[in-house]
Amino acid sequence: MCIRDRFGAVRYDVNGDLDNTFGNNGIAMFDFPGSGGEAVGLVRQSDGRFILGGTFLDGMAPSKLAIGKLTANGQVDLSFCSTGWQAYEVDGLVDHGAAVALQDDGRIVMTGTLSSVPTRAVVIRVLNDVGIGMEEVKPSLSAMILPNPIGDRGEVRYNMADGGAVNCRLLDMTGRLVRVFWSKEQR
Repeated sequence: MCIRDRFGAVRYDVNGDLDNTFGNNGIAMFDFPGSGGEAVGLVRQSDGRFILGGTFLDGMAPSKLAIGKLTANGQVDLSFCSTGWQAYEVDGLVDHGAAVALQDDGRIVMTGTLSSVPTRAVVIRVLNDVGIGMEEVKPSLSAMILPNPIGDRGEVRYNMADGGAVNCRLLDMTGRLVRVFWSKEQR
């Protein structure tokens, strides 16, 4: 959720009311300097803490990918980069966050786009649990889903640099597997 110069999360109780045990009366916010930010994704770690991903806007400077961390009760987790959040710049271009996820080993992975010509997708992986360092993951697979957004029917076109496992899975917004369309070895 984006409110002026902050990004954050809200939590509701089973009655649809803000959960006053989370954050500040159900709302957990980050104070970003500069022009603000926009959260686009949230995942829950196995220890109950939350990872938010999105975009950090810094005035006239290019925007950056942003990751913030909350404790299980919605407080900013200062063990992550000492401020609870970190901005990551890739190639000095305008970066826009698209999604955040956790790998099986607990590392944070974030996707986004770089406003280059042509626009390109980017994937970064945070190198440790305190948010210091990141690496750009160079995918060996490119994929396109048509039409976008998808309706009743869609087509997936992909190219692989190297052979390997190819899986097409549909996940709900919590990351739960809904359906496996195919899973095969591609050469």
